[in-house]
Amino acid sequence: MTNLLAGWDAEAAPALPELCAALQRFPGQAARAIAAVVAVCAPADRARAVTSLPTVAAEQGDLAAAKALYHLDGEIAPCCTASNSSSGVAPASSGRPPG
Repeated sequence: MTNLLAGWDAEAAPALPELCAALQRFPGQAARAIAAVVAVCAPADRARAVTSLPTVAAEQGDLAAAKALYHLDGEIAPCCTASNSSSGVAPASSGRPPG
């Protein structure tokens, strides 16, 4: 269903509340659909999605949610965190090299 909604673009905007609710159980599929739908939607729909994605990206470390957030809002930190957690790499304490 999420793939179908992703292909509908702005016409799927009425389904955004359900897609946002699906993030907790199906983060990868729902995040990709949300990103596709709100990329061509009104700013209010985009804002609703951007407020839903950070929680899933942070709490579940879901890379799809983090990537969707990056494409919608330019936020890179969740991508780094999700990427590190999926690869088993501990996040660095700062962006500077040690020493």
